[in-house]
Amino acid sequence: NNEKLYQEIFEYCKDKGGVYILKHMRNADSPIPKARIFNIDNNGILYIGKALSFVDRVIALKKTILMNSSSHIAGRKIRNIENWVNNIPNDELFVQLLQRENPEIDERNYLNKYLNTFGELPPLNSY
Repeated sequence: NNEKLYQEIFEYCKDKGGVYILKHMRNADSPIPKARIFNIDNNGILYIGKALSFVDRVIALKKTILMNSSSHIAGRKIRNIENWVNNIPNDELFVQLLQRENPEIDERNYLNKYLNTFGELPPLNSY
């Protein structure tokens, strides 16, 4: 539920923000590799985003995926890809939170590094 998620995020990082990474994983320790143009992404990264507040942004992502809210672009993309849930069930989506002082700059740096490494952006960043 959203209250439990809010508490978990708040305990971990208070109301701070940074960069968050949406991954496709079998469980918390087992990412599902994704083929990219230049290389294999062994971390299963689907989206890289920024947040001034992890609490607000991650809950917005969850609501958009599950409840037809429209406040998060990656969540809207997940809902709009017809075959998504058959290939990547919601229980295989994990979010990694990376606290950073300058989320916008750091997000751009993460995206540029990903692009240079794999020859393309994560799929939900580029759809």
